[in-house]
Amino acid sequence: MSASRPGSDADRVWAISMRLDDAELERLARLEADLLATLHESADGDETSADALRRLFPDAYPDDREAAAEFSALTREDLADAKADAARRMLAALLAAGNDETRPRRRHARHVIPLDEELAQVFLRNLTDLRLLLAERLGIERDDDPGHPGQEFRADRQHYQWLGAVQESLVQALYGQLDASH
Repeated sequence: MSASRPGSDADRVWAISMRLDDAELERLARLEADLLATLHESADGDETSADALRRLFPDAYPDDREAAAEFSALTREDLADAKADAARRMLAALLAAGNDETRPRRRHARHVIPLDEELAQVFLRNLTDLRLLLAERLGIERDDDPGHPGQEFRADRQHYQWLGAVQESLVQALYGQLDASH
């Protein structure tokens, strides 16, 4: 993730880009596909991913079942649509970067995804959804919770940590961009 500063307020242009190698691009695209599948299952009423959905759509009123159900009935479809739209936008940006014919073909090449202000916000929210999905798989309930032990969770744990680093880099780049505008 990188950010550069514009010359002046008049020249202010968002200059944030995400740079991913082939493996990172593929990993992120797979995670996006998982998220879209989970959201699709939710829209179809399939409760096989109920725990993941609990994380993605937490109760607004945990102490009042009736109010929570009413709130969910009023907002869940719109929230699910927004999450799915964000995942599709991120996946489209990843696929476009992966199919960039102008990029020189070489081993360990970096794919560059330019992010304007809106797309950067979409990516930031989407990274949170991806981490919530992985946290559920790993059994992570709190920040200091290590989750399920064992080798079978190793890849998900690495992805969870990597997404946290990507998210932190994006926050820092956005902060740097905002700081540059003042």
